[in-house]
Amino acid sequence: MRDEQRRWPELEGCGSAAAGAGAVSSRRILADRESRRPRNDHDLGMTGSRHPLFARCLARSAAISERKGADAMRRRLVQGLAGRVVEVGAGSGIQFRHYPAAVTEVVAVEPEPNLRAMALAAAEEAPVSVRVLAGLADALPLGAAWADAAVCAGVLCSVEDPAAALRELARVIRPGGELRFYEHVPSSRPRAAALET
Repeated sequence: MRDEQRRWPELEGCGSAAAGAGAVSSRRILADRESRRPRNDHDLGMTGSRHPLFARCLARSAAISERKGADAMRRRLVQGLAGRVVEVGAGSGIQFRHYPAAVTEVVAVEPEPNLRAMALAAAEEAPVSVRVLAGLADALPLGAAWADAAVCAGVLCSVEDPAAALRELARVIRPGGELRFYEHVPSSRPRAAALET
């Protein structure tokens, strides 16, 4: 059993757990997770609740990261994928341009309305078919075994219950499918790590 599957038994049945995209250090986006914990669907943006400052900051940060080399990591993350893909936490849709032609459809799930609007615009320019939907990582709007693969890029750090999100991903990924992720890790530099917590 792979190390990722020992740590996350919810991944049992997935062909691989990680793309090995590498480690990225960043400041912690949610400094006080408990104070920002969603209380209901309205808080999650499912009924129009907006977080425009967060959306602008996230989109700008992603664009800057792309120029500083994250584009190569994002390309590598989806390299070799084929068939139907679910992307959880699509943000501004910055990942869309990296999907290879063998991907027949991407369903991109994003709960925040401002980011979802940006993702819709990015979907129009994508080299593959992208459908952008409102939804949450732990309640994906897809049937069981729908996806050949799932992609998470910088999202699991902001999910309230990562284990529930991974269980949900295991549900929608077909047996033998893949989960590819590109996530934040703590910095190995003590001063930078102190800023992240």
